Amino acid sequence: MKLSPSITIRPLNRDVPRLFGRLAAMLLVTSILSVLLSASGRAQEARTSQEMLQFGINNLRTTRDRLLPTVKDAGTALSAIRTMHDQRRVAHRVIAMDYPLDNFTGIVMADRFDDEYLAVVDSLVARFEQLDRDMPSVEGAALLREGVGTLPPVTETSSPFVIAFIIGKVVPGATALPSDTPPALREEASEAAVRLVGSLTTIYRRSSAKREATDSWHESVVQRLRCSDHKSSYRVQEMRNGLRADGSLYRRYVVVCESGKEDRQLDFDLGDMGLLSQNKGRQNLKSPIPPATGRQPGVD
Repeated sequence: MKLSPSITIRPLNRDVPRLFGRLAAMLLVTSILSVLLSASGRAQEARTSQEMLQFGINNLRTTRDRLLPTVKDAGTALSAIRTMHDQRRVAHRVIAMDYPLDNFTGIVMADRFDDEYLAVVDSLVARFEQLDRDMPSVEGAALLREGVGTLPPVTETSSPFVIAFIIGKVVPGATALPSDTPPALREEASEAAVRLVGSLTTIYRRSSAKREATDSWHESVVQRLRCSDHKSSYRVQEMRNGLRADGSLYRRYVVVCESGKEDRQLDFDLGDMGLLSQNKGRQNLKSPIPPATGRQPGVD
């Protein structure tokens, strides 16, 4: 190997091995960071909003499966719910990095994530309620009320964001009790918190409530939406249903920025409601039913 004329070779001294060791360590750290950053950059670049959402939902389910066996009493149940609450906070921050939570895609992604979050929390509460059938004491409920404070009202049309927000107030309030609280009373307050969270998730997971909450959820999304240019709220100018080429129905809202007066369109998938509206409740049979005279008793 030919050396450049500008390089001078000097004898090694005692400090050289130490310098080489430091240099090697720095190069190793730099190379690891560069690999991680480039890999995360490639993954982020290739990830769609739907892939990000599914990744977050899968993480929720994995954490649920890990925590379910740890639920033994009110304290462990509340700890598991707190873990899920912290995971939700991180997930919302990750979503907001690429899809701001005041824009349509970010709001819908966060709410779809909260759908699964509420289902996971509900399963943790159900696990506790299988083990403990007794209700908490009045003293424990009163202590929880002091720690949580005033909560907003909840109806059967409340959006997932509202339910998750209230859970986010119950969990810290139940875990930040005074240090001199007797252990037995602390356990009673924890049980009251777990059952309160369970009542919230029970309201939301009812299928009838979800159908009734569709319009309310659409309205809540529009209320949280902000115009990108003026950071102003929107008002609904027009609402109508539409039919896609694949036969699915959607609801389109035409909204107008309160400040700039520019409009945009928001499309919500109607899902099962769309299918029901599409076929009017009728079954699509492949062939007509034969007359009664041609049937064999007990067969048709």
